[in-house]
Amino acid sequence: MTHYITLEIEQNATAEEIKSAYKRLSKIHHPDKPTGDEKIFAEIAKAYNILSDPNERAIYDDGLSKNKAGQPEFRSGANTNVYSNIFAKANDKNAPIRGERRTAKVTISFEEAALGCTKEVTIRVPEKCELCGGKGKIAEEVSVCETCGGSKKIKTEVMNPLGAAVISTRACPDCRGKKSAESVCEECKGVGSKTATLRATVSIPAGVETGNKARVKGFGGKGINGGENGDLIVTISVEDSDTFTRNENNLLFEKEVTFAQLVLGDEVEVPSLTKPVKVKIPKATMPDTKFTFKGFGMPSTEGLKSGDLIVTLKLKIPTDLTEEQEEGLRSLNI
Repeated sequence: MTHYITLEIEQNATAEEIKSAYKRLSKIHHPDKPTGDEKIFAEIAKAYNILSDPNERAIYDDGLSKNKAGQPEFRSGANTNVYSNIFAKANDKNAPIRGERRTAKVTISFEEAALGCTKEVTIRVPEKCELCGGKGKIAEEVSVCETCGGSKKIKTEVMNPLGAAVISTRACPDCRGKKSAESVCEECKGVGSKTATLRATVSIPAGVETGNKARVKGFGGKGINGGENGDLIVTISVEDSDTFTRNENNLLFEKEVTFAQLVLGDEVEVPSLTKPVKVKIPKATMPDTKFTFKGFGMPSTEGLKSGDLIVTLKLKIPTDLTEEQEEGLRSLNI
């Protein structure tokens, strides 16, 4: 597996794309995270260290291109032996090969994203039929040909014009040595593989957003030559909230208030992720004034402080005033 595959990017990725991929994957696989994996995190860091350095990347790319062309030659330099070993291992047919990655998708609610959750995902994957060994057919009982005794040949003795015996040999007309029959495998219907259903439990940390990925180790394709199984990569989609608007880890909420509340002051209650909080409105507050509640936003998947809850006061304009109320407002002259 190349460093580009490790970072889930194309070989022509820009420096900014490499950096972005590293940040995204390191957030998911850092050993301190619920979805973290120390070994995978080390692979990601190694890939980034090489691909983020123009000189190191040039050497690595050169080795990749020559390996594809069947020329296991490498530039001279401090890392020559390192890359030689990498590609020599890739050319070793008996070397352990890690299984391929599998992918799945899961949708969670906004509340589940805020608090963290576990989800079960179901994937359908092809697996080699164990009954026929992937051949699609099963050999039936083999019987030795009675005509030739399994020799594949028939010998015939004839007399030539001189009266001498001549032995001729020809292929057995019945079976050419032995008869065997094959029948279609009833288990896989001749395909050689079956569709298996796998269920995996995904641990999703608090604070994820749409596009984040979680890894389930060992639920990918089977390894070859004793290699480790691949992993299942689950892409997360988070439903929108009916209450909040999310801006990174900050939560935005608009609270409608009356003209009197802004002028005279008041105390109003607004929701948060965990419990209602109170907003104290001073006298003579202007519309669209913002109040910030530190740490009441979304948790951070990076282990940092949670975001903030930002409440904006929106002036509610009445649309059904009586004539008496309208006259009262005009008399105030404000």
